Amino acid sequence: MINQISTRVKAQHKHAARRAKERYDLKLTKSDIIQIISIIQDRKATASKKLTNKRTMHIVKYKDKELKAIYDKRRHSICTFMPANWKKY
Repeated sequence: MINQISTRVKAQHKHAARRAKERYDLKLTKSDIIQIISIIQDRKATASKKLTNKRTMHIVKYKDKELKAIYDKRRHSICTFMPANWKKY
């Protein structure tokens, strides 16, 4: 079970890095993603909104950009980044 979660977290981080490049033209390393997770966990994100029981959207200021990060509370990881113009919530 632990290996499955670890593999899933790695997949989420890889997906999130791809989306950050695609949607914000921002190349994120593993270290960058860990820093963004720390910002969310330290409650330093400018806004947050609950999407589901396990996922929340956070607006995080990072490298002079406002990123809309989707955070998986169960796995304590970033799932993806939504486009800057995404206004569902």
